[in-house]
Order: sequence, then C-alpha cells, then structure tokens
Amino acid sequence: MLGFVNSAAVRLVPGGLWAGVVLVPALAALELSNRPFKNHRGSRRNFRHVRVLIGGFLVTSTAAFLFAPRFAWDVLLFWELGYILTAQLALTPEERRLVPIRVREADVRLRAEEIARHRARGRATP
Repeated sequence: MLGFVNSAAVRLVPGGLWAGVVLVPALAALELSNRPFKNHRGSRRNFRHVRVLIGGFLVTSTAAFLFAPRFAWDVLLFWELGYILTAQLALTPEERRLVPIRVREADVRLRAEEIARHRARGRATP
C-alpha cells in the first residue's frame, strides 16, 4: 500500500489514486483470506529464484531510495504487486495441498478453545 499511495506513476494517470477504492478492499480481503503464502519462518529455505528476487528487492529498493528518491515508491509498488501476485510460487505443490487441511485443523482447535473459554467464564461468574 505504501508504494501505491506514494507512487509518482500512479499520480500521473488521471484518476490513478481512485484505483485505491478497489485496491484497499481487495488487499484487505486477501489478508483475511486463507490464500497461502510462504512466511519468513518456513521449515525449508526459499527456492533459489525466490532468494534472487528477494535480493533484487533489497538492491533495487535501496538504490532507488538513495539515488532516485522521486521514483523509489514506484519501485516499491512494483515489488509489492509482484509479491501479491506471485507469492504462491514460493510454495511447493504439497504445501499448497496442505493449506486447506491446516486451515480446517486450526478452525477446529480455535473453536474448541473459544468454547472452553466461554464455559470457563460462565462458571466463574456468581
């Protein structure tokens, strides 16, 4: 989002900031969804191409902020959109297959914990 709202390129497009009316709710929905992505504490190292892209992000973003600050947010926007659109490529097919199973397991566990907490509160009141 930071890359979008501060982007010089977005401001050059007539009505470009109005895209945020769609972008903000869409990103919020993605954040709340069960769409899988590889987090930074995974049980395995990232694939080589993912590590190269992370390096590219670090180098180009730093260079843009140091040497072309006017376009630094555009560079950040490029990487943000790339991450949003390609995050699943860092997962193996097996990891993608396990996502719905893990989500169901977490849902069952969380429901049981919430029910137990609710019952415990009911007993604690006089």
